[in-house]
Amino acid sequence: MDEARLRFILARGMLRTVLARYAETPPQALNFTYGTRGKPALLNHPLQFNLAHSGDLLLLALTSGHELGVDVEQIRPLPHLATMAQDNFSPVEVKALYLLPEDQREIAFLKIWTRKEAFIKATGDGFKRPLASFDVSIDEPAQLLRAEGEDIQQWTLYHLALETGYVGALCINNGSLRIMSQQFRKLSS
Repeated sequence: MDEARLRFILARGMLRTVLARYAETPPQALNFTYGTRGKPALLNHPLQFNLAHSGDLLLLALTSGHELGVDVEQIRPLPHLATMAQDNFSPVEVKALYLLPEDQREIAFLKIWTRKEAFIKATGDGFKRPLASFDVSIDEPAQLLRAEGEDIQQWTLYHLALETGYVGALCINNGSLRIMSQQFRKLSS
């Protein structure tokens, strides 16, 4: 079995186990439904969840009664950073990115990317919402600055302090947050 397939199976098994614990039901009794854009949810249960993974890190966020999204990216060289920024970021974000010294741009790019992806996962829009149609902060604190068709006051972005080599973000609507972390080592064989 290839490593990507094994990670997928392990991640889904862990997701089902953790959700069952919080939903107080056996893992095999969990039923899922999917939003119009494919966002999974538990059927007839207020528990909300979102899952992301990159490299060897899996990130799972849970809450009750609030929409949320999470993203993680492994820090890595981005040889096409300029093109990806122009194609996916708003003019405000591209300008902010290029005001930084070159050696800070890859991490800044990934901060913007994870914040954007956390937001589109939280709204359930996924990549149907153009990434350039909203702005996020490049600096701390993480913030949603502008979003077409959204009341940005109802959304809160968080920068996640993850292990070295990773950047992450979480977005939640109308909720305060208590972040708990549980580390599981290596999702690969």
